[in-house]
Amino acid sequence: MSAVAAPIALPQRRLVSILSPDRFDLLGADGSVLPAGSTDYAAFVDHLTGTVFGRTLAERLDQADAAEACDKLELLGFTDWRVPTRAELAPLIADGASEPATYAAIAPDTDDEWSYWTSSPVPGVEDYYFVVHFDGGDVYSSHRDNHRWVRPVRSLALPSGQ
Repeated sequence: MSAVAAPIALPQRRLVSILSPDRFDLLGADGSVLPAGSTDYAAFVDHLTGTVFGRTLAERLDQADAAEACDKLELLGFTDWRVPTRAELAPLIADGASEPATYAAIAPDTDDEWSYWTSSPVPGVEDYYFVVHFDGGDVYSSHRDNHRWVRPVRSLALPSGQ
């Protein structure tokens, strides 16, 4: 069994508005903050939701495999990655943007042709989960056996005292 690397010190969460130009920080593999528009990022911080998103995983997966892949992921020294909830992923939809309908400067690897899994089941509909499609910014449902993209997420703690 390989040793888990010590977690990298991430930027402290800032309180921002949805339209704030400093809502996101791109992070390098060493946890350093990269300039906006960098394409070689490892993850990005959404200070509005207090989450850190990894790059889109390398292949489309069904719901169970998506959860397992996130559970096994080690990124930036952290191992608590998971499939995002609908409430965490949907705020990445950018009003007024399309193809992709996301903040392109922070997620240039977003595939607008396919949807992304959330961990949020559709109430009252067995085996269906919400997915976010960044082509037009839609949120809809998909059967758990379908293959979708996954953007892993973890929570970013607020600085102490807030």
